[in-house]
Amino acid sequence: NLPNILKRLPEGLESDRWYPETYYATRKLLVHLPGGTTGSYSRNLNHLWGTGAVILFWNATTAEHYYAGLDDGETHIIVDETSAPGAARRALNDDA
Repeated sequence: NLPNILKRLPEGLESDRWYPETYYATRKLLVHLPGGTTGSYSRNLNHLWGTGAVILFWNATTAEHYYAGLDDGETHIIVDETSAPGAARRALNDDA
């Protein structure tokens, strides 16, 4: 569940490490969580879309002005704590 995921999240983060865009571009799957470490929410998404990876977009209650132009299943896959594992498996098993 989400509280347990968030509780364990710091274990997987390396806060003092910066990854160049070329590192992200080697990944087939990236997760976009609400908030960000630098810049804006939309800036982070633009960075992720530029990698060519499948973007799992955490289902949040916030809405940005550009959401109307997004298409779940085309520009990203909306996920939550229940659907994220299955969506990730499907994306990683897809040869596209």
